[in-house]
Amino acid sequence: MLQTIFVSGVLFLLLGTVSSSSFADEMSVIPGWTLTAPLPNALADAQTVAVSGTLYAVGGKTATTSINQVAAATIANDGSLPIWQTITSSLPISPYLHSVVAVENRIFSIGGYDDKQRFSTVYSATVQDGGLLSSWTAVNDLPLKLVLHSAATLHLCIFVVGGVSENNAPLKTVFHTNVDGDTLSYWAQDPQELPEARFRATASAYEYKTDTSLGFLYLVG
Repeated sequence: MLQTIFVSGVLFLLLGTVSSSSFADEMSVIPGWTLTAPLPNALADAQTVAVSGTLYAVGGKTATTSINQVAAATIANDGSLPIWQTITSSLPISPYLHSVVAVENRIFSIGGYDDKQRFSTVYSATVQDGGLLSSWTAVNDLPLKLVLHSAATLHLCIFVVGGVSENNAPLKTVFHTNVDGDTLSYWAQDPQELPEARFRATASAYEYKTDTSLGFLYLVG
């Protein structure tokens, strides 16, 4: 499951090796891909997020095992990633098939699987000076154990969409919570479910620049 992320006019594609492509303006097509610094390990199902000029790869699975490591790379002015470093703030679990989002200066790792069990746990870490992370702490759990779900943020709200439950049932549920300082509010199930069950999709949110009370949530794939 490859990962893509768009940061300040640069699109990154992560597959163990990392490629990037920049956009000259909002209407540009992709001019070409440039190979940047590789991840410390070749990974499947890692999740990525960018905060304050640093790109993070959280968890994932190597050829032999799931990992609890977090790798970080500072994004250069030209969009390149000079080097990835494994940072010391490891997750308490070793998740893959999870989701990761950021709200302001906090990163959230949501659910997942570690080759032994599935998780409803949500962990949070704060981005500190130099791109380092605080220790990961558990915040409010999801209502159920999830893998292959999608997550996106809008304003101070986190949405978790679809996925596969502990009994291997594909889901069309949507859960949401609000970020409140260092913690999360209660996870609520939205009455508006997806038209059909979806998993391994990608969720994205768009916030109106002229009216921040409005926004759209998209699910692709």
